[in-house]
Amino acid sequence: MVGPGSSALAVGEVWHARNRPRNHEFTYPISQIWIDPDRPEELFGRHPLWSADRPRPIRFRRRDYFDGGAEPIGPALRSAVAEALGHRPTGPIRMLTQPRTWGWLFNPITVYLLWDDGAHDHESALPPTAAVLEVTNTPWKERVLYRAVLRPDGDRMTAWFDKRLHVSPFLGEDFVYRLSVGATTEPAATTAPHDLAMAIDVHRAEPDADADTHVDAGPPADADTHVDDGRNGATSSTPLLKTRLMLRLLAPTRRTMNAALYRHPLPTHRVSLGIHVQATKLWRKGVPFVSHPKRSPEMSRP
Repeated sequence: MVGPGSSALAVGEVWHARNRPRNHEFTYPISQIWIDPDRPEELFGRHPLWSADRPRPIRFRRRDYFDGGAEPIGPALRSAVAEALGHRPTGPIRMLTQPRTWGWLFNPITVYLLWDDGAHDHESALPPTAAVLEVTNTPWKERVLYRAVLRPDGDRMTAWFDKRLHVSPFLGEDFVYRLSVGATTEPAATTAPHDLAMAIDVHRAEPDADADTHVDAGPPADADTHVDDGRNGATSSTPLLKTRLMLRLLAPTRRTMNAALYRHPLPTHRVSLGIHVQATKLWRKGVPFVSHPKRSPEMSRP
């Protein structure tokens, strides 16, 4: 289980597989950043072409994330999970995301992990206690925040929460997500050494009213925010979709930051293009199209 550690470049692969109504699988290389969201300068201040406060080829811009505001993200994240946890976490926070590159940014998902006090490095025995997932769809660019309490599950930490955003035109809304942080064995191709592993499975929700997650109030007010209810097996046993993220955390040296800029010059452009390419392949395979439902006035549009 990875601890918070210092700021780093996160390089690896994302694997996605769908098993019905048609099989569909792909793997993409991915390049992200692993930072304290309230101290982006710890990474971005290390290279003249990176910046956290002015236009540069690679830039961290605060209003691209969370509620789109100017205030620090950390205090709002701690408040967002305090009620579900039963306490306000006081340890480190880490953000896994993509920065704005050559003026363009699209992040399908940004993951915030929160620790209790006592966790300070990658080798810490303390696992993260909560997660906030910031999910944005395309082309609508609606944003939903999911808050989840992470619970031990073998050598992983897991959480369940309801799907509340129309992310894909080939998937409806009657589903739940299962987030896992830690070890994963799928797919076999991603068993190369890694420092951080995450999995998100999409299960069909059972028609059981007792399995519904509850919604609580909390910041940001302009985002649709839902919290994990600790469900245990209240879904179909086989996920419809599986996503695996396997990453190495690299120290931000001049060499590794140059490599991020020149070897992967358009990472967020590639994500946007890849989403449309895979959607076209699903359409050609005859996967049924699902129209966008009426947009909730609670959803934020960054």
